[in-house]
Amino acid sequence: MLYYNYNLIFLNSSYKEGHTLTRLIQKIINAIDHVLPFPGDHPWDYFFHIIFSYILVFLFFTILAAFKVSDIASLIVAALTTFFIGLTKEIGDKSLGRTDTLGDMVTNILGIIAAILVLI
Repeated sequence: MLYYNYNLIFLNSSYKEGHTLTRLIQKIINAIDHVLPFPGDHPWDYFFHIIFSYILVFLFFTILAAFKVSDIASLIVAALTTFFIGLTKEIGDKSLGRTDTLGDMVTNILGIIAAILVLI
């Protein structure tokens, strides 16, 4: 098991090992590290992929809903748009020789699923 102890960029300088948010995020990262079939040398990247995908779904859903698009259509379009943005980014990363694009895509999908579950 890989254990990572990074200072999060969004925590202030009073970072403490025992901080509740830090412990929660660390547990999430460790769980992802166990589930994904490849070791991550950048585990916080997984977390940020989940959060970014989650936020994108909400953003697209909100924009579409503001234009009076039905909720189910807004949700489908938001999820698919977010998926294809992530896929395009990972294809670009792969063409640049970067590794772990599959792990990034899996965590993108986890963020999309989390947003769908919250929105339904």
